This record gives sequence, C-alpha cells and structure tokens, in this order.
Amino acid sequence: ARQRLEADVRTSAARLRDDLADDEVQVDRLPRAELDAALARAAGVPIVLDAVARDYRREAFSHTSWIFARWTRGFAADPLRRLRLDRAGRRPPIPVDIEGGDVRAVLGRSSIPAPSVSTVSAVDVATRSFVRSAAEGLPFRWEQAVQEAANGGEGALTDALDQAIIATPLRAHRPAWWHVVNAVQWFLGVVALGGLLWLAVLYVLGFLQLPRPDTPAVGILPVPAVMLVLGLLLGILLGMLSRWWAKVGSRHRRTVIGKRLSEAVAAVTDERVIRPVTEVVERHRTTRRNLDEARA
Repeated sequence: ARQRLEADVRTSAARLRDDLADDEVQVDRLPRAELDAALARAAGVPIVLDAVARDYRREAFSHTSWIFARWTRGFAADPLRRLRLDRAGRRPPIPVDIEGGDVRAVLGRSSIPAPSVSTVSAVDVATRSFVRSAAEGLPFRWEQAVQEAANGGEGALTDALDQAIIATPLRAHRPAWWHVVNAVQWFLGVVALGGLLWLAVLYVLGFLQLPRPDTPAVGILPVPAVMLVLGLLLGILLGMLSRWWAKVGSRHRRTVIGKRLSEAVAAVTDERVIRPVTEVVERHRTTRRNLDEARA
C-alpha cells in the first residue's frame, strides 16, 4: 500500500511538474530604469520639478531682491500651491474612526495634470516589457498570473503615485546666503531711505526759507545724495546678482528634490509592481521545488 501511494505521488508530481518551467528569473535583478522613468512621467515628476525650481526662485526673490521691489512678489502665483503641493510632506493626522472611503479625502489629492495618452502608453509598454522579462520561460498560466499581479488596477497605481508625491517634502532649509543678502539689502534700503528723508527735510527748510544746517559733502556731492544714490544702485546691483545666483540654486534644488521624488516613485514601483510579480515567481519556485522533492 505504501509503495502504491508513493507511486501515485510520484506519478501525480511528474504530471504536475510538466506544467512548470525548469527555472525562474531573479526579478530583483531585472533592469527597471525604463519602468521607473515611465512611472515618474506618469506621476508628473517633470511638472513638479519645474514648479520646485520656480518656487525656489520666487522665495529667493522675496529674500534677496531689491527691498523696494519685493512687493511685486504678490503678483506671482505660488507654483506649488497651484499644484496643491505647498504642504507636501506634512500630512494631516488621520482620525481614528475614519471610514476607508474617506481616506483619500483626508489625505488630499494634488492638482497635477493627468498624464497624457502617450505617457499612459509608455507606462503600459514599460510594464509589459518588465512583466515579459519576469515571466520569461514560465508556462502560459503562470505568465498570465504574473501579468494579473502587475496589473493591480490603473486607478490604484495612479493614487499611489499621487500620494507618494504629496508625501515627499518639496522644500528644504533656506540657504544661509539668503539671510546675509537680506540683511545687506535692508541696510542699503535704510541708507537710501535715510538719504531721501534728509534731502526732503533740506528741501522743506529751503522752501519755507528757514535756516538750514550745514550739510556734509563728499567732494561736490552732499552726503544725503550720496546715500540715496549708493543705496539704490548697490541694492539694484545686488538684487540682479542674487537673481542670477538664485537660478544656480534652483538647479541644485531641482536635483535634490528630483532624487527624493525618484526614491518615492521607486517605492511605489516596488509596492505595486515588483513585489506582486516577485510573489508569483516565488510561488512558482516553491511549487517546482516541492514537486521535484515529491517526484524524487
């Protein structure tokens, strides 16, 4: 009886083993750069990075520009606020008694434009290419299972990417040179304003034909005029220099935030694509090994 049972096990194992491959692909070793890049474009990472660079230049202008021109900052729209990312990385606490359907409402959604048709197609092509590489050599049923695992729902993937962007901090500490230039600009502004007020007082005294105090001079120019001219010219020149330096800083900020967003998108790729595919391939590996052991 034992021999008959062993023979039945070996026969059944051999029959089932015919429906399995002889080897599996190491999913974690497959190239994924194309897939990550496609998902990053679908998540709107290029749009977010452009907004980050503009936000840096806007903030730099408000701290380092000519002191009498900063009021114009109010006319420039906040690029991150337009995308509803001005509070990115600072999620509100989720109530304990919240319903599952209300989670998205609490976490919020960004206003990043929906991906174009070409971008969606690129994601589909990259996903299919990765799935084909992961399912290479597997029987049809297992290949189908890998495809179903990777297609966990387009809406779920879109939501996951959006939440990954929202959870990523898009701002960093203000550079030290902002504070230094800001202090210098305020000093120059006070000097220019002091010279203007000094000249105004002298003008009023002359208009009223009242005796005016002696005004110190630098050569042939009175000190108030020198204060006014130097304060204005140096402030404008420093503002122009700061604007050029802010462009350099915005490129650096774009690189830093780009790395953060790449890591966030890669985490979504791991969670929504790599891990489900790996689980199916590992099930195939476990099944194959168990059947080989039973067959032996």
